Amino acid sequence: MDDFVSVLRKGASGTGKGTVLLAAGLIIGLVGAIGLIQYTDYGQALISDTAAILPSLLVITLTTVLPLVVTPYLLGGALGYAVRMASGGKPGWPEFFASARKHYPKLFFAGIIAYVIYMILGIVIVGVIFLGTAGSLIFCGLALPVVLFVFVCLMAIEFYDIIIVSENADFMKSFTASIGFVRKHFKVVLPFFLIAVAARILVMVPMFMANELKIMAELVANYSYYINETANSTNLTTVNMTQLADQINTFSVPSLLAIAALQVILQTLVFAFLISYKAEFYRWAKSIKNITDFDYEFPDEKNGGQ
Repeated sequence: MDDFVSVLRKGASGTGKGTVLLAAGLIIGLVGAIGLIQYTDYGQALISDTAAILPSLLVITLTTVLPLVVTPYLLGGALGYAVRMASGGKPGWPEFFASARKHYPKLFFAGIIAYVIYMILGIVIVGVIFLGTAGSLIFCGLALPVVLFVFVCLMAIEFYDIIIVSENADFMKSFTASIGFVRKHFKVVLPFFLIAVAARILVMVPMFMANELKIMAELVANYSYYINETANSTNLTTVNMTQLADQINTFSVPSLLAIAALQVILQTLVFAFLISYKAEFYRWAKSIKNITDFDYEFPDEKNGGQ
């Protein structure tokens, strides 16, 4: 009988069992890396230039629409492959493409719904952060409950994709089924989701570290300019910090290529691991029965009450 640790071990070992999951993860990583164009001077200029409508729409398409279109196909194929592998089969590219074609429409529409949910939750988080930067007392009371609320919401819809693939569920019902699955198996889903969140955060480390290093380098190089400690420096400091924020939002092309390369490598490995792990975990968790689900055969009943 498997346990949580053995399922995690199986998920990790499934990451490197063939090139299918890694190849799908590589494409996901490359699609995500294309979105980094917004962090170049050219991308920032297009986004901020209201007159350049068509180029700006191209940037928006590359960073938002392209992932929404491409990801469901790769997700459907990878999950179908991983589910077959978790059940003891030996799938290959034919199973990947068959599953991708079969589940693409449902995963596409479900992905749009999930994207809207993510955006709404993101707006909630940004609103709380704004209250914090404004020094509002409301922030102190809202911060922890809002973070917990967002965390629970994200965990509740975590399994909509594998439910579509493994159960052939409708894209709308997949969300309610995911909520039910999480509620029923909350004790094992919680550590799974924490591991999944940690793995996804790992993908963002290259960009985060690059930003932090750039901030530190900019402050050290221009300390006296940005940090003015004279008595009447409040407005000047505000202006200077705004200029600092503008400068750290963009990267040179060589720097961005290095960041993109690291991000693609991490995304490839993380995607393959999470797909394999989710398939193993979902299959295992579905096999766990509550005490009320067992059909007991009590000795007295089995022996006719003797």
